[in-house]
This record gives sequence, C-alpha cells and structure tokens, in this order.
Amino acid sequence: MENEEKVRKPKILCLHGFRTSGEIMKKQIHKWPQNVLDKLDLVFVEAPFPCNDKSDVEDIFDPPYYEWFPFNEFWLDLTWFVGQVEENEELGKCVAEEEEDFEKMN
Repeated sequence: MENEEKVRKPKILCLHGFRTSGEIMKKQIHKWPQNVLDKLDLVFVEAPFPCNDKSDVEDIFDPPYYEWFPFNEFWLDLTWFVGQVEENEELGKCVAEEEEDFEKMN
C-alpha cells in the first residue's frame, strides 16, 4: 500500500450542444456505465449566452438552455464569426478557472 500512487483521472471538458446546457449534458453522460464514469474527471460548463429561441430538447429537458454564440442572421457570416471566436474570452475564462490541465485531443 505504501507504494500505491494515486492515478490522476483524465480531465475532460464537456461542451454541450446548441440550445442545451451543461446540466442536460451531465444528465445524459451520467447514464454511461459507472465503471467508465469512475475513470474520468468530467467538467461541465454552460455556454455564455441564454437561448432566446426554441430548443430541440424542450420536450425532454427543462430550461434554461444556452448558446455558444447568439444565433441570428448577422452571425451567419462565417468570416465575422471566426474573428469573434478568436476574440471571445468567455470559453478561455471557463477553462482558466480550472487549476489542472485538461486532456488534449488532436
């Protein structure tokens, strides 16, 4: 027992889908087998913008729902959107609040 090292679980940043939430994603993922969940450190975050329109999951899950960007005609210009994502610090703030590094997938 004295030689036992505590193995660090992989830390996974869980980003929910369009017009859903971190809480909804958590409910969905926690249906995975417990032996899988026990091996992961899952971190759920909410997108920065409250949903202002209909969600595809509202018949299944209660609000609130969130969006990663405000979806409207102006945002459909991909060039403008890419520039905004590069400048938007909200996601970086979510990640920076965590002290340990996340697993990286390339």
